[in-house]
Amino acid sequence: MPTATSTRRLPPIGEFSQVVLKTILDNQLLDETAASRVKQIGMLVIIAYMQQLGIEPTGENIAEHTGIARTSLYVVMAPLIARGLIKEAVRRNRAGSGRVTTYSFDEAMYDACERHLLSVSVRKSDLPRTRRTG
Repeated sequence: MPTATSTRRLPPIGEFSQVVLKTILDNQLLDETAASRVKQIGMLVIIAYMQQLGIEPTGENIAEHTGIARTSLYVVMAPLIARGLIKEAVRRNRAGSGRVTTYSFDEAMYDACERHLLSVSVRKSDLPRTRRTG
């Protein structure tokens, strides 16, 4: 499900996973550990999967569906927000007494997906065509 600010769609989860791997591994942040990068990759795939299922990716929903503690969730999300791949929005809950943090893909994530899909189509078209002989 696209975010409220975007009508763009993510590619199928397999292609999206390729984009996520390339984006995170090719653009490492200063003092970032390998474990942190693996967690970020997983989190992006989880958010995309939740959106495909129609589940709003709030902090509470992500924690509930993955078993991750909310404090750990915020630690994983911080570098994704810093990279500009995820947006964080805070609003009042339905009862109006608390806050709900919602995560959505930033336009940079959609752009990375589009660039990847274009590069894949170019590579496929560059393959030599063989002629069948009778």
